[in-house]
Amino acid sequence: MSNFIQHRINNLTWSGQSNLSKLNHLENPTPKIKTPLFYLQTISIDNLTDDIYFVNNSEETLDFVMPCELIAKDTHGFICPDSYAQEHIDRLYTDVLPMQGVKIASQHIMYDSDGLNQFIIYTISRADSERWGVWRFNDVIHGTLSGASPLLWSDLRKPSTIVSADRLNDPNDRPILPLTFDTRHDCKQNWLSKYSPSQTDFMLAITDVFYRHDFGPVGCYFNHAWDEYSSEAEAVALALIKNHKQQIIDNPNTVKKTISQIFDKNFFKDCCHIPEQVAQEVYQLFSIYQSI
Repeated sequence: MSNFIQHRINNLTWSGQSNLSKLNHLENPTPKIKTPLFYLQTISIDNLTDDIYFVNNSEETLDFVMPCELIAKDTHGFICPDSYAQEHIDRLYTDVLPMQGVKIASQHIMYDSDGLNQFIIYTISRADSERWGVWRFNDVIHGTLSGASPLLWSDLRKPSTIVSADRLNDPNDRPILPLTFDTRHDCKQNWLSKYSPSQTDFMLAITDVFYRHDFGPVGCYFNHAWDEYSSEAEAVALALIKNHKQQIIDNPNTVKKTISQIFDKNFFKDCCHIPEQVAQEVYQLFSIYQSI
């Protein structure tokens, strides 16, 4: 846990101006003002220090804002929670209101004026089908930030001033969201009290796969319910381990059949479609478990 102190400011108003509106002003004395959904804003603390705020300029309340990288991969290439994010969970903001700014960093006018400064920020939108999903913003600034800097325009275009503004709706790109960190940790501790570390890691990784792919009778990813199918993941892991002693599990179809049987038993027959990629990933995880 770091020593970061959260702070919020309400009723912030976009005061910046896009390059497009400046160009249009040469031809049209009353150009249409381009506004961002999200932007960064500096607030002066004293002559040498500014605080930097992420501002929600949209009409929706954001589930969370996390100003650091969330995506990490384990030694086998599977997505897992980023260790820095877990150690700095005090930077997590929840329920960020419209027109509200949340402090994400500070800058020193002298010490930070040289070199590059990077800001990586995650949030989630549910406003409509076009915005729906987890967003990752990457802004790299030479020197210090001054005033307001857009992260995403209201038409969902990426500002030319930032590196990237990505909507991560592909399960292969989805991070483990910080609102689930505590639940995931508690579940891991519970499994460690009953199973070996390798079995626990296997169950944890299967649950991660189920969670990221967001399949099943009830959605789990956008409900921040990492453990929605943790019992099924536990059962799948134990079944694969047991069945392997009786037969060779050498392809994803066998794994898919096992997953389907567990879900049918716990819910109802044909309760959900098991994505091929889920079966493939769980098969890979089982192969890794066998090699340990």
